[in-house]
Amino acid sequence: MKKVILLFLLFLFSLNTSAQSIFNTYEKGTIYLRNGNKIEGLVKITNYGGKIKFKKTSDCEKIVYDEKDVKSLKFRFGDEYIYKITIKNRYIYLLKREIKGEKLDLYSLESQSPTLHNGFGGGTYTTYFIGKSNTDFAEKLPNNEKGNKYRRVISKYVSHCNNFSELIKDKKSLKKNFEDKINSITGNIIEHYNENCK
Repeated sequence: MKKVILLFLLFLFSLNTSAQSIFNTYEKGTIYLRNGNKIEGLVKITNYGGKIKFKKTSDCEKIVYDEKDVKSLKFRFGDEYIYKITIKNRYIYLLKREIKGEKLDLYSLESQSPTLHNGFGGGTYTTYFIGKSNTDFAEKLPNNEKGNKYRRVISKYVSHCNNFSELIKDKKSLKKNFEDKINSITGNIIEHYNENCK
């Protein structure tokens, strides 16, 4: 049993290390352009979700792409990033698709907080977004999964589904219906909606 747990932890660590490296080094990937073409080679994301640097091979000249040319990119280890327009302020971000569904998708944006003068701070944090599948838009989710603002945003996307409003009506409902030790409340809501709502 200890060996299984150790192997699982090593697997998670390797995924995390692989995901973090896309901001520091070039990784194999495919860029999907807005004109319908795709290009394969070495890809790197700059500034935690800004522009995309591309090289055909390691000794080739780099080309920098942004949302004007690129629709999405997919790394060899499976992570997919898509340019989305935020609903509230119309900013364009390169978001990582966490859950792909027939109706709703969940995205994330990893950001880095600045280091203070005394050397503290400087950590990374993740912001989550929700969006209807096959659109260019996504909406930022509030951090507090059990708060009223969070439920208001989620309700906009799921309220037409039978009885779904009852499942998320208050903190107790969210905890009872969607909280578990493996997945986030948000991930469980998106998956439940995609599986059970027409």
